[in-house]
Amino acid sequence: KKPIPFEASLGIAQGGRVTAKGRVAPDGSSAEAALRVAQVALAPAQPYIAQRADVQLRSGEASTEGRVTYRAGRDRATVTYTGTADIDKVGVFEAATGDLVTSWQALHADHVRFGLAPDRLEIGEVRLAGFDGKAVIFQDKSFSIARLMKPTAGTSSPPATPAPGGLPQTPPASAPAPTPASTRTDAPAGFPVVVERIRLEDGSLSFADLSLVLPFGTRVHGLNGVVVGLGSDQASRATVKLDGRVDEFGQMKVDGALAAFQPKVFTDLMVIFRSVPMSTLTLYSATFAGRRIVAGTMNLDLQYKIDHSVLVGENKVVLTKVQLGERVESPGATRLPLDLAIAILSDSQGRIDLALPVGGNVDHPEFSYGHLIWQAIVTVITKVATAPFRALAGLFGGEADAERLQTIAFEPGSDVVQPPEREKLQRVAEVLGKRARLKLTVHGGYETKVDGEALRSRRVRADVAQRLGVTLKPGEDPGPVAFDQPKTQRTLEALLTERGGPKALDELQAAFEERTGKKADRANPVLAAVGRGAGDRAFYEALFRRLVETAPLSDAEIASLGQRRGEATARALKERAGEAASRVEVGDTEATGKADRNAVPTRLELGAAGS
Repeated sequence: KKPIPFEASLGIAQGGRVTAKGRVAPDGSSAEAALRVAQVALAPAQPYIAQRADVQLRSGEASTEGRVTYRAGRDRATVTYTGTADIDKVGVFEAATGDLVTSWQALHADHVRFGLAPDRLEIGEVRLAGFDGKAVIFQDKSFSIARLMKPTAGTSSPPATPAPGGLPQTPPASAPAPTPASTRTDAPAGFPVVVERIRLEDGSLSFADLSLVLPFGTRVHGLNGVVVGLGSDQASRATVKLDGRVDEFGQMKVDGALAAFQPKVFTDLMVIFRSVPMSTLTLYSATFAGRRIVAGTMNLDLQYKIDHSVLVGENKVVLTKVQLGERVESPGATRLPLDLAIAILSDSQGRIDLALPVGGNVDHPEFSYGHLIWQAIVTVITKVATAPFRALAGLFGGEADAERLQTIAFEPGSDVVQPPEREKLQRVAEVLGKRARLKLTVHGGYETKVDGEALRSRRVRADVAQRLGVTLKPGEDPGPVAFDQPKTQRTLEALLTERGGPKALDELQAAFEERTGKKADRANPVLAAVGRGAGDRAFYEALFRRLVETAPLSDAEIASLGQRRGEATARALKERAGEAASRVEVGDTEATGKADRNAVPTRLELGAAGS
């Protein structure tokens, strides 16, 4: 009945040694021992791994040192082990291609407490050093890790595939959406696991997306950080804090908490990128928008909030000095006016600051985080492109002012920019100075009826003034007609006779008398020479209107007025725009249908400089 002391040791041909020293009960009811496993080669475990994944475990060694106890029980034996563990020099590669899947230099676990009856695994700290991994999205949008996994017994479902943007989708639309684990009543309890702390030292991760028009790859390196409170209990929350470098000067940080074994039940993570070169995103811009990105840097604040499969995120994007390159043919690309959007959104330092809210149910068969982000970007760009002045409302003083500043109003028949409109141009010039990538095109406007009547009136008034001996400067307005003066009345009669023939005056008089029901008094030709004998003012006003209606005027003359308005507006704007004056130009004239009797609009158009 007395416990028997023992010592044992053995060597393993492929590498490693196991030693044990302790005591065992003669009837086998109990045992305890100090156990030491030194550098046991892991490669012989490859047949077991091959049952679950198409990978090769080419290297690795395991060591542990601790104390094990055994106690027989009525239903189950109680086993405990406390100690430390090391798994070092691990290398896992794809079986088919030999490409790296994951590797690390050293994994050390302190304060390991393993038990059966009751079941538990508790680890005080895991320290992982020199980790390297790879994740690839292939042309068919399948995910590299999912491709490597083999279906477990009794299942035939293919692994999940990612949508554009690199995040795996849930099963295809024909499959029912899975029930969140927190609501299942038949979910097994599982083996309780708690890892108090995981420390990552000098890790790396390569990412490639081969599903894009141009294959894309980037690398996060110098990855360090800590995860605390990792556990299988549904109520447990793991807190994460990581940081690393992206390419040469970029930075990545991860901060937040999640239910590690059921992230769809609870996730609240903030992923931050700083100074990431935007040239690495050319592949995404080419695929979705058909354009390369030549230069620029990007800062991202990505928020992942999931509560029982419902995602709500607020993503902040800051782009600096973005430069687009040539077009790239892509079948699914959306023809977005990216140059204009960048010009409008970029401030005087070349920064674009966007907020992109996203939301959805991650259990939905068609859920894709990348798609949500892209749709949010498309929405922003579309709003900017369709209403550029409204997009700059914050600089213009509000949406109402932004709408008002899109047009410059001219008096009918005039190409003179009035003082209130010059004040509007002053504000437009100020905004132009704050958006160095914007240009402004002035489209001189005209309205055939309103402007035509005003131009014909001006022409008749100029003819009357000239016949009365008035000298006008080029472009000078002849002023109003003195309908009560006999000389003016006789001049109007002469003009109508010249243009309408000898009967035109009598025909007009007859029509006037029929319309008004009274006799038309005309100027006395004898007395008119000495400034007396004036006729009926109303009749001569009607005569003037007939002259205006019949005055010759070509369409080209009306369009020329629109051109002069565009040029006058551009001059007034350049006078106030300073260095931005070179980004003001005159565009095509436009016939407008929005004119009233007092104002004809000339339209201002915002565009991207250089386009």
